Amino acid sequence: MKRAISTSLALAVCLATAALAQVPLVPRNPEGTATFLTTYSLDQTLNILGMDMRTQAEISSTNTFTTGKPAADGTVRIQERTDSVMASFSLPGGLVAMYDSAKPETVKSDNPTLQGVLESFHLTVGKSVTRVIDGANRLVALEGTEQLLEKASPEAQAALRREYSLEMRKRTWEQNRKRLPDGPVKVGDKWKRSEVLSIGGGQLLTYTAHYDYQGTVEKNGKTYDKLGIIHDSVVYSIEEGSPLPFKVAASDLKPEATSGTLLFDRERGEIVENTQSSTVAGDIMLDAGGMMVPAQLKLSVRMSSKKK
Repeated sequence: MKRAISTSLALAVCLATAALAQVPLVPRNPEGTATFLTTYSLDQTLNILGMDMRTQAEISSTNTFTTGKPAADGTVRIQERTDSVMASFSLPGGLVAMYDSAKPETVKSDNPTLQGVLESFHLTVGKSVTRVIDGANRLVALEGTEQLLEKASPEAQAALRREYSLEMRKRTWEQNRKRLPDGPVKVGDKWKRSEVLSIGGGQLLTYTAHYDYQGTVEKNGKTYDKLGIIHDSVVYSIEEGSPLPFKVAASDLKPEATSGTLLFDRERGEIVENTQSSTVAGDIMLDAGGMMVPAQLKLSVRMSSKKK
């Protein structure tokens, strides 16, 4: 009898210890102001009929987010202000463009599409839009976008409408929220999500992202939960309304190298750092006005978002 009681007590202790080792990672919208530095890098080579067409882009932006108190109905408003932008582009045909929000004279390009992108950057600096989040933590509206469009050229309006598309912003909001696990986790636990990455010009990469919980880390005097990320089963596609002169009829890309890390502030309920890199390559079939064109695509994407 004593042995049975001892065994039961030992089992109870083990179960309690395992339960205590699990931690909840719950997203919230903490009140206050936070500034993030975001960087994005793309190196893409499209080979059609033996000819390489290379595109490179580097974008860095600083954005400040101010989250207000919940309203009586649970709605929360998050103001998003663009503080600064630096960007450089190198496109097939020798097209090169650079933009620095500290140097307004850099808002110029001989290419109308690139000019629209540079102008769209310029129009957003110092301006704000407001995300409206309902009581179920869903993005339901984006306020202030029409003011950004008022003085924009048609090319800039097209770029701004893509950037501030409510459909795209809803997808991104839900994706960021659902990166976290469905319940409490312990070190070694894994889960997966389907995620979409916009890489510019209406181009999309749809990944299966595999997450694993790696415990806590200390950084700048604070404790954060660390999540690892790798990608597989990637699909390349192009959205309707893209300025590109073709559609994607088929995609057979494979990840060659992927890595990523999230740092989560459990106390505030927010992701404070997100770094990811991915290189994919393979065959695609392009639809150019009904003509099927086989091609090969290789692209590398690096992105980072860090709370300052």
